[in-house]
Amino acid sequence: MNAPFPVPAAAHEVLAERRRQIEDYQHGPAADDGKPRTHLLRQAHVRLLDASDLVAGRATLRELQRARRKVIQAAALALAEIDRIDRQIAALPDPQPE
Repeated sequence: MNAPFPVPAAAHEVLAERRRQIEDYQHGPAADDGKPRTHLLRQAHVRLLDASDLVAGRATLRELQRARRKVIQAAALALAEIDRIDRQIAALPDPQPE
Protein backbone atom coordinates (compact mmCIF):
# COMPACT_ATOMS: atom_id res chain seq x y z
CA MET A 1 0.00 0.00 0.00
CA ASN A 2 1.36 3.40 -0.95
CA ALA A 3 1.74 6.14 1.62
CA PRO A 4 -0.37 9.23 0.98
CA PHE A 5 1.34 11.83 -1.14
CA PRO A 6 2.29 14.80 1.03
CA VAL A 7 0.91 18.10 -0.24
CA PRO A 8 3.79 20.52 -0.79
CA ALA A 9 3.72 23.78 1.15
CA ALA A 10 3.68 25.65 -2.16
CA ALA A 11 0.32 24.07 -3.05
CA HIS A 12 -1.15 25.50 0.14
CA GLU A 13 0.30 28.87 -0.78
CA VAL A 14 -1.34 28.72 -4.22
CA LEU A 15 -4.72 28.00 -2.61
CA ALA A 16 -4.18 30.85 -0.13
CA GLU A 17 -3.35 33.17 -3.03
CA ARG A 18 -6.52 32.18 -4.86
CA ARG A 19 -8.50 32.83 -1.68
CA ARG A 20 -6.81 36.26 -1.41
CA GLN A 21 -7.70 37.06 -5.04
CA ILE A 22 -11.34 36.24 -4.29
CA GLU A 23 -11.62 37.91 -0.88
CA ASP A 24 -9.51 41.03 -1.45
CA TYR A 25 -10.30 41.71 -5.10
CA GLN A 26 -13.63 39.90 -5.63
CA HIS A 27 -12.08 37.80 -8.41
CA GLY A 28 -14.51 34.95 -7.87
CA PRO A 29 -16.33 32.85 -10.45
CA ALA A 30 -18.79 35.57 -11.50
CA ALA A 31 -16.03 38.13 -12.04
CA ASP A 32 -13.83 35.59 -13.81
CA ASP A 33 -16.66 34.61 -16.15
CA GLY A 34 -17.27 38.29 -16.96
CA LYS A 35 -13.73 38.82 -18.24
CA PRO A 36 -12.65 38.24 -21.85
CA ARG A 37 -12.11 34.55 -22.61
CA THR A 38 -8.29 34.59 -22.47
CA HIS A 39 -7.90 37.08 -19.60
CA LEU A 40 -6.90 34.65 -16.83
CA LEU A 41 -4.47 32.74 -19.02
CA ARG A 42 -2.85 35.92 -20.27
CA GLN A 43 -2.50 37.28 -16.72
CA ALA A 44 -0.85 34.02 -15.64
CA HIS A 45 1.41 34.16 -18.68
CA VAL A 46 2.55 37.71 -17.87
CA ARG A 47 3.41 36.71 -14.30
CA LEU A 48 5.36 33.68 -15.50
CA LEU A 49 7.30 35.79 -17.99
CA ASP A 50 8.10 38.30 -15.22
CA ALA A 51 9.29 35.45 -12.99
CA SER A 52 11.43 34.10 -15.81
CA ASP A 53 13.10 37.48 -16.26
CA LEU A 54 13.76 37.68 -12.52
CA VAL A 55 15.50 34.30 -12.30
CA ALA A 56 17.50 34.66 -15.51
CA GLY A 57 21.18 34.98 -14.79
CA ARG A 58 22.43 35.44 -11.25
CA ALA A 59 19.28 36.33 -9.36
CA THR A 60 19.47 37.92 -5.93
CA LEU A 61 17.51 36.67 -2.94
CA ARG A 62 15.01 39.51 -3.42
CA GLU A 63 14.55 38.67 -7.10
CA LEU A 64 14.06 34.99 -6.30
CA GLN A 65 11.45 35.87 -3.68
CA ARG A 66 9.62 38.12 -6.17
CA ALA A 67 9.80 35.40 -8.84
CA ARG A 68 8.38 32.84 -6.43
CA ARG A 69 5.51 35.17 -5.57
CA LYS A 70 4.71 35.71 -9.25
CA VAL A 71 4.72 31.96 -9.93
CA ILE A 72 2.32 31.42 -7.02
CA GLN A 73 0.03 34.13 -8.43
CA ALA A 74 0.20 32.52 -11.89
CA ALA A 75 -0.66 29.11 -10.45
CA ALA A 76 -3.66 30.60 -8.63
CA LEU A 77 -4.82 32.17 -11.90
CA ALA A 78 -4.41 28.80 -13.60
CA LEU A 79 -6.68 27.24 -10.95
CA ALA A 80 -9.25 29.95 -11.64
CA GLU A 81 -9.08 29.16 -15.36
CA ILE A 82 -9.51 25.43 -14.70
CA ASP A 83 -12.63 26.23 -12.67
CA ARG A 84 -13.90 28.47 -15.46
CA ILE A 85 -13.39 25.73 -18.05
CA ASP A 86 -15.15 23.25 -15.77
CA ARG A 87 -18.14 25.62 -15.51
CA GLN A 88 -18.26 25.88 -19.30
CA ILE A 89 -18.13 22.10 -19.67
CA ALA A 90 -20.91 21.67 -17.10
CA ALA A 91 -23.08 24.17 -19.00
CA LEU A 92 -22.81 22.28 -22.29
CA PRO A 93 -25.78 20.17 -23.32
CA ASP A 94 -25.36 16.44 -22.90
CA PRO A 95 -24.15 14.89 -26.13
CA GLN A 96 -26.86 13.05 -27.98
CA PRO A 97 -26.16 9.39 -28.71
CA GLU A 98 -25.73 8.67 -32.39
